[in-house]
Amino acid sequence: MISCKKLRNAVYSTVQHSVSGLCFIHPHIGDACIEMGTREITLWLTDLEFFPELRNITRELRLSSNALKSTFIELLEKQCINISDIEKAYIKFFFYNDHGPSGAYIRVIAKNCDVEHAVDSLGVTAEVIHENS
Repeated sequence: MISCKKLRNAVYSTVQHSVSGLCFIHPHIGDACIEMGTREITLWLTDLEFFPELRNITRELRLSSNALKSTFIELLEKQCINISDIEKAYIKFFFYNDHGPSGAYIRVIAKNCDVEHAVDSLGVTAEVIHENS
């Protein structure tokens, strides 16, 4: 059983990194969104698939997506969590102004924990609001 507190630490650090200048996924993922005419895109961190599916994944986007996944795995390992303990992990980027992100939302699900976190383009924590169905 993994520690939910440790998983929260890794999730928080991953989403912070994902909007920082150190994460090379930008502007590549933003350019792909502009090309498709969408303002949101989800990257599954476990299998590196995009939703909506991208028509054209450039070499830079493929490499930077792999780098983000590697960072996620490293951050998990620093918290003594193995990627095999993760059932689902995805990060959703929002683009409202440019090819740079307006914000990002991450959700990671393990057997005993469901952790989510959101940040704006500067990495400031954003509130996650769930609509009642």
